[in-house]
Amino acid sequence: MNEIIETIMEQINWRVLHLMGFQFVRMNDETLRVHKGNKNLDIKYDYGVDLYDLTKHTIRKDLTIEAEEVENVFFDQLQDIISEFFNIREAVGCPR
Repeated sequence: MNEIIETIMEQINWRVLHLMGFQFVRMNDETLRVHKGNKNLDIKYDYGVDLYDLTKHTIRKDLTIEAEEVENVFFDQLQDIISEFFNIREAVGCPR
């Protein structure tokens, strides 16, 4: 695994998410996919602005995919976005 993916995983507190049944897929050298159920969240590092761009995917019962992009996300916003998107009651919490 490369440094960018490792950094993203630490910033989202992957160990807690893993215990909650989340899966992680390295899409390329700067994009990590967080997956659970019918949802995927792609977290891509943008070198130019030192922020993250996110793509939220929700797979519907008819197998269509609803996608939403969120740009220019700070690392300390990632956990809250994950909690909201995956409907986790409490934040996954990690040192900031």
